[in-house]
Amino acid sequence: GWSARSPCSHALRGLRCVWLPVPATCIATRHTVGMLNPAGLLLTLLTYFVLGLKIFAFADALTRPAAAYVAMGKLTKPAWLAILGLSVLLGLVTGLFGLLGIVTIVAAVVYLVDVRPAVRSG
Repeated sequence: GWSARSPCSHALRGLRCVWLPVPATCIATRHTVGMLNPAGLLLTLLTYFVLGLKIFAFADALTRPAAAYVAMGKLTKPAWLAILGLSVLLGLVTGLFGLLGIVTIVAAVVYLVDVRPAVRSG
């Protein structure tokens, strides 16, 4: 069967295959791999969940007043918007894995667990 690392038919013909990370899709053939097996489906669902978490964190940071960040002793609103916006963009490029993928997840979780409750109460 196909796995996330298997070449698509485009690559098998000797052409370069360029993959999008969410889900693993060859740009040239639009062939998605790894979706029909349970592990591939779980990984795809996890990827979309984490991406949704990052988008939610970014949207929430947009709605909070800038003064609340400073009043609670957190980074400024523009700093958090930059961090979370970059997290969403890098998450689209890197997916879940790799150092950048993990760093982007940590940034969103730190915002949601530490910063969000503080600015909500402030």
